[in-house]
Amino acid sequence: MLPESVPSRSYQLPKPVRVRQESLDGLAAALGYALPVASAPITYLFVLAQPAFEALFSDPELQLDLSRIIHVEQSFNQLCPLRAGDVVQVLLTIDKMRARGDAMFITIVGEVNRVDGTPVGTLTTTLLHHNKAAVNELRDNAVSETPSGAPSTSHSDLNNGGGVDFVAGMVLGLGDEDVVASGLGDGGGGGFVAGTVLGLGGKSVFDSGDEDVVASGLGDGGGGGFVAGTVLGSGGKSAFGLGGKSVFDSGDGNVIVSGLGGGDGGGFVAGTVLGSGDGDVVALDAETTVGSNSGFVVGRKFPPTASSVTRDQLLRYASVSGDVNPIHQSDAAARAIGLTGVLAHGMWTMGAVIGKVIAELGGELARVRSYRTRFAAPLYVPVDGATFDVSAEVVALVDGVATVTLDVVQKGVQILSGAKVEVWI
Repeated sequence: MLPESVPSRSYQLPKPVRVRQESLDGLAAALGYALPVASAPITYLFVLAQPAFEALFSDPELQLDLSRIIHVEQSFNQLCPLRAGDVVQVLLTIDKMRARGDAMFITIVGEVNRVDGTPVGTLTTTLLHHNKAAVNELRDNAVSETPSGAPSTSHSDLNNGGGVDFVAGMVLGLGDEDVVASGLGDGGGGGFVAGTVLGLGGKSVFDSGDEDVVASGLGDGGGGGFVAGTVLGSGGKSAFGLGGKSVFDSGDGNVIVSGLGGGDGGGFVAGTVLGSGDGDVVALDAETTVGSNSGFVVGRKFPPTASSVTRDQLLRYASVSGDVNPIHQSDAAARAIGLTGVLAHGMWTMGAVIGKVIAELGGELARVRSYRTRFAAPLYVPVDGATFDVSAEVVALVDGVATVTLDVVQKGVQILSGAKVEVWI
């Protein structure tokens, strides 16, 4: 029996790892994406964490047997997209261990950061380690008992790796109160003037009143900031005076800025997204397209569409991801623990499904904010391959974030339960 009293402990990669284009393309090929891919899917965070998971699984105090582990639930939150060339570190921490009969639920929380300290994203993994009970029975119990997933997180330490997004000293508040950006503006023509008030709550965008205000004298032509005399308002028609590219588009509280700043002055980095209301602040880099995605309309449905998977794809996924659990390659290994036969990796299923749905809706993988699901049943893959149906529906659009529910079914059996993805649009 696993020791429920094992104290919380952490596992880190032996050294930082560089994201390589060949790795992204190898993963994309295994998942059925078009090549090449510009950014990593959110599920790539799990691939990066695989060596840390291996360290956890081999910890002698935990007494884990990989062949007896079921992946029950998974969630991700992305703070900025990963691209080839990024260098990151991963830290996994055991959050809790809970015994249930002859089995143990293990919840693991992971943090992925660039080596300069910039947060990239988080992952929360729930595993079920079993001893004697049948796998399918334990999986049914796990689906009924595990939580529905951690809520989306927010972070205000923005950095794209290629420079600072906001001028040093800026304070971003998480809530409805106005925030003063003190110490901003460096005399070089960029950033905010010291004392500028950012209103993240009411109608006001600048200053603390409800009326539109004129930003007179902000920026002096040195390469960034705001043009003197620009009218800043809270409606969808207000704009910055920086030409056709720059749009202040925010009736609902989100601010999307494209092409602001530049030169040597500062201001916003192109593509910075400010999400007001719930306090989320996310930095998308300049390569990420900023604009509306017409496919994300509340009520739009992506009807059931057949997808396929082969054992060769699972072999390629195992090679690129490092997840070489034999139950994904050997019928004998799978049957030894009560399964019908070879099954797809849960992370293969999550990755393949999100790629298909985001592409159908006209979105970008770099704009995925969060993704979570429970693994309700195995996706079995016989020797001649398997098919399964994927459908989706846009159920909400709040503050520039679309919520999409996903449905994955194989021969009438629900594979993913409570699957949901949030996308910045």
